[in-house]
Amino acid sequence: MARSRTTAEPGNVIALKHGAISERIVALSSPLTGTEIIEAIRDSGNYLLPADGFLVERAARQLTRLRMLDEFLDRLGGSPIDSRGRARKCMGLLMSLERQFSQTCNQLGLSPLARAQLIGDTASARRDAEATAAQRELREKYTTPEAQP
Repeated sequence: MARSRTTAEPGNVIALKHGAISERIVALSSPLTGTEIIEAIRDSGNYLLPADGFLVERAARQLTRLRMLDEFLDRLGGSPIDSRGRARKCMGLLMSLERQFSQTCNQLGLSPLARAQLIGDTASARRDAEATAAQRELREKYTTPEAQP
């Protein structure tokens, strides 16, 4: 049967190229990608807080879209250049998503530099907390009960 306006139903993917702009298609793959990102963070130090869930969700959506665009380009031979020698129309979106994903990964501590800074900050905070605890113990040990307020 020939395609017509009446043969297309909700969820139609007949004219779909890469799907990276479709909110519905991205939403289907994002939870799995979010799990991958959380596991990557857990493997590199498990410093994720519940408030970081929004960043993880954003990174998952960006990575899902990047993967869709990569698969689309692979189906076309992998070249960002079309048969006429021009850049494919999806390349602007691909480059923008790569920049956004890189920034989100930096915020999540998933780049070497961000991870090194995060480890240094965490170690410094831990040292400060240990020093404060040690000072408190010394005060409690050497302060007489009458001198305490």
